[in-house]
Amino acid sequence: MNERAIKWQPVPDIDHGFGSISFTYGPEESRVVSVLMRGSRNLCLRFTGVIALHFEDECPGNFPIPKELPMLRTGVTFPLLQIENSHWHTEWPMYSGLVHFVLISSDDLVHLITRPNVEVSWEQ
Repeated sequence: MNERAIKWQPVPDIDHGFGSISFTYGPEESRVVSVLMRGSRNLCLRFTGVIALHFEDECPGNFPIPKELPMLRTGVTFPLLQIENSHWHTEWPMYSGLVHFVLISSDDLVHLITRPNVEVSWEQ
């Protein structure tokens, strides 16, 4: 089966892209990653049960994503994606019920294999 990128909309009001992404993670045994997507409004995401994380400059090449990507508007990729039929996810067959998320900003690209329940809020 082919990989497919779909919009992931954990909050309904994403109307702008993001400029950059930063993240922190707790002790290895906690498997928690907190992500801040910086833009006109900052979006906070807290992933639990993370088994894999890949961070890179936002450019094609190092870690492929599907060619067809959902758009926020012309010229701007939707910043939160879920990858269906992920090839990367198949590298961990011992873990079930996990999801491959991709976070995109103008500067950065983050891939995570994690539990599907994510805490998401706009920074106050």
